[in-house]
Amino acid sequence: MGCGISNTAKDDQTTLNINPQPVVPVEAKIQNETITVDKEPIPTPCREGTLDVLLGSKKNSIPGTHSTNKIEIPFDALEDLIVDETYDVTETLNKVQQLINNYASDVTKLFDNCREGKNIVTKIGWIKWGTSLDADIDEDTALNQYNEVCGYSKEEGGEDTPKECDLPRFACLIIRIANLYTIQNKGNPMDSDLESQLLTFWTSRAVPKLASL
Repeated sequence: MGCGISNTAKDDQTTLNINPQPVVPVEAKIQNETITVDKEPIPTPCREGTLDVLLGSKKNSIPGTHSTNKIEIPFDALEDLIVDETYDVTETLNKVQQLINNYASDVTKLFDNCREGKNIVTKIGWIKWGTSLDADIDEDTALNQYNEVCGYSKEEGGEDTPKECDLPRFACLIIRIANLYTIQNKGNPMDSDLESQLLTFWTSRAVPKLASL
């Protein structure tokens, strides 16, 4: 018979005419399909601007009141108080500015009390209020300080229209009468330590005034 070739292996490797599809993971199928889901649009929240966050929304403000953590005082209304050349003018005024900022909330309360419902402090209103502090300030002195801060009228020798006494200028008036009060009690007209003067006045005169409001 000769050496024949066995058909056993061939029979075991039967060829099927089927093209199997590759197995696709379930996750891949989901990713490749477009799924339409009816959803209501999510509203985008309205973001407040930086100034709204820092200063508070205008809609929450109350007319007739003032709220601030910083009061920018006009230095030109205070420079003449520094008469001792050993004091640096800019450094001294910056220290007073910082102290006013520390007291900003209470300075605002005093301002609101002094203006009596008006937008600004009037000359008559300031004279009446300033002399009520029991700080050795009479009417003439109060008037002079007001004019020094806001400007003299033409009838009083001024050239320009006086400025309105808003919150920053009211703060300057507080500083000026603190200067006078301390000098009158210490007897040193060359004392230019405005920071210490304001501290002394604040403790002895401003705090009691605030307690009475």
